[in-house]
Amino acid sequence: MTLYYINPMSYLNSALYDYNLLSNLSDDIKVTFFGNVQYDAGAIPTAVFKPSFDYQQRKGTVGKALSYACSLLRVMAKCLWQKPDVVHIQWIKFPSLDTFFLRMLRLRDIRVVYTAHNVLPHADIQRKQQKAFVRYYHLLSAIIVHSDTTRKELTAQFGIADEKISVIPHGLIKISYDPGKVAHWAGRLREQHHGKIIFTTLGQQKYYKGVHLLTQLWSEDPAISHNDRIHLIIAGRQYAGVDTTPLTGNKNVTILNRYIDDDEYIALSRATDVMLMPYLRISQSGVLISAINEHVPILVSNVGGLPEPLTIAPIGWNMGEPTSENLRKAILDIASHPEAIEAIKRDDAAWQRLADAYSWKQIGEKTTKLYSKL
Repeated sequence: MTLYYINPMSYLNSALYDYNLLSNLSDDIKVTFFGNVQYDAGAIPTAVFKPSFDYQQRKGTVGKALSYACSLLRVMAKCLWQKPDVVHIQWIKFPSLDTFFLRMLRLRDIRVVYTAHNVLPHADIQRKQQKAFVRYYHLLSAIIVHSDTTRKELTAQFGIADEKISVIPHGLIKISYDPGKVAHWAGRLREQHHGKIIFTTLGQQKYYKGVHLLTQLWSEDPAISHNDRIHLIIAGRQYAGVDTTPLTGNKNVTILNRYIDDDEYIALSRATDVMLMPYLRISQSGVLISAINEHVPILVSNVGGLPEPLTIAPIGWNMGEPTSENLRKAILDIASHPEAIEAIKRDDAAWQRLADAYSWKQIGEKTTKLYSKL
């Protein structure tokens, strides 16, 4: 079987995803990997890597779009000429361009798989753009999603045939880091907030992640803001719609409004008692996957695939709908039972169940079966 695997965004954690997935496919599959020029996750013995996309290095939306279009046309020419058995697309950047690409592949009767990491982009998009995604979905031969919740959403909201959708989990990502730096920084954080339960929200801080709920609680509610048993860390560059200035001067809050590199990310995770994800919407979260990998208890809202790990093992709490009151109740309840946090951290059997459920070997086998089915 010949597979053309296409990921314009194969850098940082996305590159690690590609590396782990492709390394666990059947050896019988001949893979050509069209990725980003910044891919640095390591060579994949079973795949031929073709650095094809560099749009993110261009300036302005027009420049990026032109670069992306040129890259896509080159990849399309190879697909139409060689006609691989299956094309697997990981991410799309410009729906109109990607839909044209997909239409050309379908005219050549090429089977196309797409991984919908999120049903729609995180940012608020116009109705016209939403329709573009719906058109794209209906042109595909198969869609991979990471949770049953996302499968149901695609079926109910977008009319995608259930048999076209395969639920294959997102595997655990192991980030490379400097052990000395991580141990030092994590230890220093624990010393600074000794005796307190550290609640953390990590990664790019965007509105959909519910940062405004945390800001409201820690700035307006004395039971939270003056609670000497807890401390909040908001770490990551803040984007439009996020305003944490009401928290200025609050001794129960640490704000790191900047890029967080891998060493600091792991250090913050290891210093954290509970990872907060009161997201307003999401399909799957890299922060969630990282927290599981680092054995950090989680507090999640009941949206997308966030609660699904809790159905596999009791490694945290589901706050329900992402409201200020639900978040308040959950945080105060957790703060009143610190022994529950320690019990979760020490539950090796629970963490192993999750490691098994999100193992790349199993993910590779399921993906291989999907290719064969097509």
